[in-house]
Amino acid sequence: MGAFLKSLLTSTEVQQDRQEQAVAIETARSVLDAVLDLPPAVAFATYNSVPGDDPLGAGTAPGSDFLVWPLMPLEVDGDGQPGRVQFPSMRTNPGVLTELAGETDFRSPSRDLNGDGDAIDADVTADVILLPVIVEVEWTTISGKIQRVRLKSIGASL
Repeated sequence: MGAFLKSLLTSTEVQQDRQEQAVAIETARSVLDAVLDLPPAVAFATYNSVPGDDPLGAGTAPGSDFLVWPLMPLEVDGDGQPGRVQFPSMRTNPGVLTELAGETDFRSPSRDLNGDGDAIDADVTADVILLPVIVEVEWTTISGKIQRVRLKSIGASL
């Protein structure tokens, strides 16, 4: 009887984990679609972590972090929201898009984000035409495991 109960509990945990992953994927896709629906410069200002550059005034845009209900954020997540939008910017200056971002996640065959023929510009915020974006959801499952969903894309204004 003990083995049957353990099997039943394991099956329930697996089902719960799959449901949580489906919620994370669907929410990440929805946020990524919202980012890609905007022109690159507007998308960056709307979904970066700097409230002072929001298109409709300081603090009016969603920002980089988002809630994914009912997922539990990681204990180390200071904002309590498991979702995050990321762009190629320096950690010390998150309000500036740069072709020099050190994160390998944003490296692609064409890092020329403003279309000027090189990939060496420190600030392309005002003239960005290609916007690499990562939408990530990290959470702790009901069973205590850490899970992550990560979607990458590039928005364009050509």
